[in-house]
Amino acid sequence: MLEEDPDHDGHNTFQEWMADTDPTNSSSALRIWAFSKGALMEVSFQSSSNRLYTLFYTSNLASSGATDSLWNIVPGQNDLPGNGGALILQDTNATPPRFYRVQVRKP
Repeated sequence: MLEEDPDHDGHNTFQEWMADTDPTNSSSALRIWAFSKGALMEVSFQSSSNRLYTLFYTSNLASSGATDSLWNIVPGQNDLPGNGGALILQDTNATPPRFYRVQVRKP
């Protein structure tokens, strides 16, 4: 079943398939490694060369949890191809407060 989480890492099999990670290895999951702060915000994570990544932001987590329409694409950070290694997405206008999420999809 796609809703199962065989490696108990908090991501079900479908989510791991979408992120191109191994659903049987708890060390293999899409996880943000680091954030940098300041006028330039950087979000880094392990990418897959078989996936595209988009960085989103919102300034209100309380409202944005209910609907995807309150999340905005960071300009220039849409459908960027992964490289199979560390990928860094940037927000050059990180006016606080801003909260981020990364979306992954198949090309």
